[in-house]
Amino acid sequence: MKILTNNIVNVIKKYKMLVIYFVFAITMGLMYFYDFKEKNLEFLNTNVNTARKIYIMYLLFFVVFSVLLYVLLIICKKISKVHIRFLILDLFIGTICLFAVPILSGSDELAHFCRIYEISLGNFATPVYEEIGTYGTDMPVSLQNFHDEWKGSIKYINLKDAINFKLNADETKFYGAYYSSAVVYSPIQYLPQIIGVFIGRILNLSVYWVAILGRITGFAFWLFVVTYAIKRLPVKKEIISLLLLTPVAVSSTIVLTGDLMINAFVLLFVSIIFDICYNKLKVSRKDWTILVISSIIIALSKIVYVPLLLLLFLIPKASFENTKKSIILRILIVLASVILALAWLKIANRCFELSYSAGSEQIKFILKNPIKYGIIFIRSIYDGFIQYFMSFTGYGTYNGHVSIYSFISYIFTTGIIVGLLNNNEKITFNIKQKIGVIFILLMVIVLMFTALYVQFTAATVKVGASTINGVQGRYFIPIVMALVLILDKKLINIDTKYIEYAFMLLQVPIMLNIIISFIV
Repeated sequence: MKILTNNIVNVIKKYKMLVIYFVFAITMGLMYFYDFKEKNLEFLNTNVNTARKIYIMYLLFFVVFSVLLYVLLIICKKISKVHIRFLILDLFIGTICLFAVPILSGSDELAHFCRIYEISLGNFATPVYEEIGTYGTDMPVSLQNFHDEWKGSIKYINLKDAINFKLNADETKFYGAYYSSAVVYSPIQYLPQIIGVFIGRILNLSVYWVAILGRITGFAFWLFVVTYAIKRLPVKKEIISLLLLTPVAVSSTIVLTGDLMINAFVLLFVSIIFDICYNKLKVSRKDWTILVISSIIIALSKIVYVPLLLLLFLIPKASFENTKKSIILRILIVLASVILALAWLKIANRCFELSYSAGSEQIKFILKNPIKYGIIFIRSIYDGFIQYFMSFTGYGTYNGHVSIYSFISYIFTTGIIVGLLNNNEKITFNIKQKIGVIFILLMVIVLMFTALYVQFTAATVKVGASTINGVQGRYFIPIVMALVLILDKKLINIDTKYIEYAFMLLQVPIMLNIIISFIV
């Protein structure tokens, strides 16, 4: 008996991560299943056949996903290169989310879909019709009908009808201020997704598959750029990888959105600069090319992130063959990016005025009352900090959570913080440089809040409102990616390999939440 007990103990010790993983997974699977049944009891009792299919679908998905994720974790633990591990895990999780989250369920996904479709038709800037005081493009009626049919939230039980919903490109209507939240976005911000939508149109696919192709090409581009960026990172590869596997980060890459390009190229831009600084590299032509392209894309995607381009001046003099020329070149990169961004804003300005008519009045309010606006800014951060944190960790992702166990997604961010505090990698920046980086990030935050005050707050609340509305946690992803690279204090002592295991294990309840959200 003692020998048997010892053998069991030895097996548990040897396979402790396997035991912990599946005990946790099964527990969460049962909790989510029970909660789902309780909330949909009336529907499931009156639709017995449908209920049986739902139970089987849930069970199969849960088992297959849990097993495959564990196998991938074991495989990844044998891979020393962090960027390869990230590629494997993000490809697996992202692909499932891409198809599991129904079309138009992402944040403002319908508006982004309309803007992408418009660009695929060749209208890079939305036409403005001054005689009637509006803007817009003739696009298929089916886009509107598709949305109205399911009210922006397709469920798995009617997925077949959604997939077969014909595009019918010949029957069009004028889409005016229907996609105001995306109308001022430049084509650069949607470039990879435009390719997928364009291919779907040429192949005359259904509305659903046109949108899915846009998601696929966008996600594929994201994987390519970000995997290379993580490869170039000199430090904090694991922390950045975990950050980009959080629910809010994944949701920004697998739906039709304008966030994909900005997040990818901010990371690429930052990784090249930090690689040069940390490893004391000479700036190659390849690096210059990447930095120029990234700068332009960042500026054209969201001008509020333009201050990040000042990170170019962190590159030491020793990394250039000619110091004087390097200073001039960096200044020219920043100026050219800003000029291009302002040129685009000039092009889209009339659409902006029509969409956000109160915006100019809000700008006047800020200029006349700078101190009062400063108080509004500070108050908004103070009042909204918890909400920003919750949305950054995943709350509200994919049209909100349905389970009381969704608080588990907050642990994702906790894992990142723990890993960050545990890091003791040597940082080459001095205190002045670190203060400079923090100041740049604060500039981005100020511009971000101000843009939302001018646009969203003025349109939805009133001019001179006492708080800034519309701030979402996903907007902080580029800021956090730059911030973690300059923090180097080791405050606690924890084996980081367990952080990575725990972090990935928590993908189980997150994925179960996504599946259950769209069942009934």
